[in-house]
Amino acid sequence: MVNNSAIYNETDLSVTDDLSCRSSIYGFNSTSEGTKHTKDGEFLWTPATQGIILGSFYYGYCCFQIIGGRLAEIYSGKLVFAVGTFLASIMAILTPLAAWHSVTAIVLVRVLQGVSQSAMLPSLYTVFSNWFPDFERGTLGAVVGSGLSIGTLTGMSISGLLCNSDLFNGWPSVFYLFGFLNCLMAIFWCMLVTNSPTTHPLITENELKYIISNQRSDMNTQVPPLPWLKVLTSIPFIALIITQVGSEWGLYIILNDLPTFFATILHFDIEKNGILSSIPFPIKAVIAITVGFTSNLLLRKGYATVNFIRKFCTVFPFLWFSAGLVGVCLAGCNAVLSTIFFICSVPIIGFAVCGYNINHLDLSPEYAGTLYGISNTFSSMMGFLAPMFVGYITNEHQSFQEWYTVFGTVIAVLLFSSVIFSVFGSTKKQNWIDTEPEVKAIKQTLICYNTLKQT
Repeated sequence: MVNNSAIYNETDLSVTDDLSCRSSIYGFNSTSEGTKHTKDGEFLWTPATQGIILGSFYYGYCCFQIIGGRLAEIYSGKLVFAVGTFLASIMAILTPLAAWHSVTAIVLVRVLQGVSQSAMLPSLYTVFSNWFPDFERGTLGAVVGSGLSIGTLTGMSISGLLCNSDLFNGWPSVFYLFGFLNCLMAIFWCMLVTNSPTTHPLITENELKYIISNQRSDMNTQVPPLPWLKVLTSIPFIALIITQVGSEWGLYIILNDLPTFFATILHFDIEKNGILSSIPFPIKAVIAITVGFTSNLLLRKGYATVNFIRKFCTVFPFLWFSAGLVGVCLAGCNAVLSTIFFICSVPIIGFAVCGYNINHLDLSPEYAGTLYGISNTFSSMMGFLAPMFVGYITNEHQSFQEWYTVFGTVIAVLLFSSVIFSVFGSTKKQNWIDTEPEVKAIKQTLICYNTLKQT
């Protein structure tokens, strides 16, 4: 969408900077002879403005995470997810019109899109808590989570092709196509999904018995009021929040700004940029599913505990990803080597699907939607803070020195998060619910007894 030729004038780059990647001798960049001409965009948005626009989605996304998760628990996770998907799709279709109008308009539309999508993941966790047997959370979470990776692969690859095409004049076709497809997805969701296995019309008796008998939560009872003080002062939950925030800081920078790095530093054309930026995500999906099946097998055989699986699948990918970013920094302007480091490091994050990603279900399956809403509220803030940070660091002067700083913060945050989760994280079901009828009856009896004794 951006006219990079006007924004990034090569005469503004430091000619004394040995790492300003203006030569094609290091790899497959767009300055090589015979490379297809790339269509330039129409908007004169500086990196700082781009950071604000990219991050504006998350202003709205942070707002209703907790409310959405709680509504899903009390009423219907299926309905909350469907409504959010449909409204977000409408906002996507309206994005080109908003962009042509003004920066303020596109920021407003993206904020509303964020509001629409804010309750989607918390509502999914509510559905997960009802459908996932305890010992299969790793596998099923990985299978469902792989959809995000497949969607990223499809979206980034197709977006690059569409932007360079003549369909609806290029980039607007991205928003029209995916907005329309998501409207269809919302319809199929309503037709095929139920809130719990007990209400599914096609489930067999054996399937239902297997799911219910392998869960620590009772889906047939009403969810009691949330004990906010216990939740917000829980050390394992605070550790989970810190870990999720650290992970999302790194992922949002890579997801939102990796194409910018490829375009402005390594000078890839838009189609190659989209393809290379998306390559790690199908690999991540395969790794996530493989790790999910393996972790469940280890648990069933008794070779590992849930606590070990969750911590290993969190700490290991964080350390591996950090090492990959160190490699990118050392690779400098070698486009081939930098790409290899990215492709080899980003997919390992797939391990986290069996790590902190499903720790909410371990701590309290009854409140999984709200717990995810709370933690995702904090982690989603990285969605606008990370692009703003990158835009501030790289504003008007795209060079490797600025990107060293960007990647260095990711490494530091991931290492800190690894230590916190390994020390303070837990998979023990938290004793937050004390409203069972038996407990309430005993308490009331003791209160009456003490009252009578005093009188």
